[in-house]
Amino acid sequence: MLYRSNRQNRSRGFTLFEMLVVVGIMVIVTGVVLANFPGFRNKSNLDLVAQEVAVAIRQAQTYGIATREKGGTFDSYGVNFVNNNSTRFIIFADKSTSGTQNKYDSGELVEQFDFKGGIKLASNGLKFCGNSGCTDFAGNPQAGVNIMFYRPDPEATFKKTDGGNFVNVDTSVFSIFITNGKTGDENKREIIVHRSGHIYVKPQ
Repeated sequence: MLYRSNRQNRSRGFTLFEMLVVVGIMVIVTGVVLANFPGFRNKSNLDLVAQEVAVAIRQAQTYGIATREKGGTFDSYGVNFVNNNSTRFIIFADKSTSGTQNKYDSGELVEQFDFKGGIKLASNGLKFCGNSGCTDFAGNPQAGVNIMFYRPDPEATFKKTDGGNFVNVDTSVFSIFITNGKTGDENKREIIVHRSGHIYVKPQ
């Protein structure tokens, strides 16, 4: 038996008003994302560079423990930073046969690292910290620091200079601050090197 109905099945679509609401929400969300994207990108780049600095110091630590051979001699290895808002740092092999020990001399370069995207060492961004607090190199742009690693120990030895010879620093912690040039603590990162050999980026 067949049944007949007078009802008509109609599919209801979106009204113009509903479509305008959806489009408006999408425009607002897109605008918020685009407005925050430059800041997110800057902070992501800063995080990436900070991790790369920590990895480079660990690399020198590994060379020093091994010790990696360079030029037919066995060397200690160091990482050199300069306080004048430098955009680079280096790993060097400290050969006893090439000039002064515990500092970077000609012919000792292993690898140079250049900061990119406007990132650099923060002003007075090299700090030694111990039980009595922290000290930096304010007012001396030529000051520098070497983080040294000697076979077979993973411990770090810190050396500093005010433009002359490098001398030992009896401290437990050395911090490197990098920045993207913008104001605010969120635009800085701190890489920490403990005398024990522990190297890491301080969590935000």
